[in-house]
Amino acid sequence: MARTLSDNGAWKGHLAMLFANMVWGIMAPISKTILLTGLVSPIALSAIRIAGGALVFFLMDMMLPSSIVKKEKIMRGDYMKLFLASILMIACNQGLYIMGVGLTSPIDATVMCTITPIFTMILAAILIGMPITWMKAAGVAVGLGGALMLVLSDNDSSHGSTNPILGDILCLAAQFCAALYYVIFKDI
Repeated sequence: MARTLSDNGAWKGHLAMLFANMVWGIMAPISKTILLTGLVSPIALSAIRIAGGALVFFLMDMMLPSSIVKKEKIMRGDYMKLFLASILMIACNQGLYIMGVGLTSPIDATVMCTITPIFTMILAAILIGMPITWMKAAGVAVGLGGALMLVLSDNDSSHGSTNPILGDILCLAAQFCAALYYVIFKDI
């Protein structure tokens, strides 16, 4: 039977996605502020975020009861998949994004993130034959429209940009890595 949004679990998932996207949205201006101080390089900031996230997840796994965090055995063959997935999504996506934020404006970096659904939809159609429906295309158009409103309403979008074109390209490459991860590892 198909799940609907009226299912309690579906709402929890949507709320979690909303919260994650809100945190992701504020990451670019906070990261840019940190990078503008000159105390931390983009690579160091990315390493701190990755190591900090790993530490938080490790501690949560150790401290939370099994009723909240299910202890699952990882199959031997899945370790390589997990390694490749983490390289693609953590190292490539996060690393390229932070390096891009260091060179472009936070607004441009955030707008580049709106391209992820477009990349994902196109890659899914090409790599796994997933059809592009009107609902998917409409959702992507609404998201892109909101991003364009942000860009067009900002009169001074430089905000410490040192090489905005390279920064935008790095942010786009990061979003391509994320989209590739979503398509290739959709079953994980």
